[in-house]
Amino acid sequence: MRCGHRRQRGVSLVETALLLPILIGLTFLAADLFRVNMVRGQMEQAIDTLSSVLAGQQTLSEGGLQQLLDVSMQHFPDYQLNLAEVQSDRTVVWWLQRGNETHLCDDRISASQYNGELPQDDEGATKVPLIVVQGCIPARHLGLASRLLMKSRLQTVAMSRQLLDGLQLDEALAKEAGLDTDE
Repeated sequence: MRCGHRRQRGVSLVETALLLPILIGLTFLAADLFRVNMVRGQMEQAIDTLSSVLAGQQTLSEGGLQQLLDVSMQHFPDYQLNLAEVQSDRTVVWWLQRGNETHLCDDRISASQYNGELPQDDEGATKVPLIVVQGCIPARHLGLASRLLMKSRLQTVAMSRQLLDGLQLDEALAKEAGLDTDE
């Protein structure tokens, strides 16, 4: 009887020794996935807020844009942002890129055409331009499991209809966007 009890205890120890690394690995995987979802939510909120704030502006200066980015992107040390004013026919009025990353986002915004999805037009809203903000952050800071389970980046796009008649860029931003500043 005593020998059977020792054998059963030995089997339990072996099972525990085999299962413990699996349980620890699953715990780390769950923590990484939680972090990815938390960062994704923060990023979506930041990009949506940025789009909404820009859509409500009448003018935009280089310094004002930088202050807005400093506040909205403060949780993301590395990022790429593509900002554009897009007409309902997908024509890009102006386009700017910000951040310390390049070639991270999909090419939805080019110098002349927006290639991503647009919201369905409401009657009367078809002539009102959109502010489109595309944001991307690398996944390298999000944990080991995120690099194994997802693409090399998190990406989101937010659009807001302009509240005023076109967002006027200051001279420095207009020059960067390739707009004719002699108008």
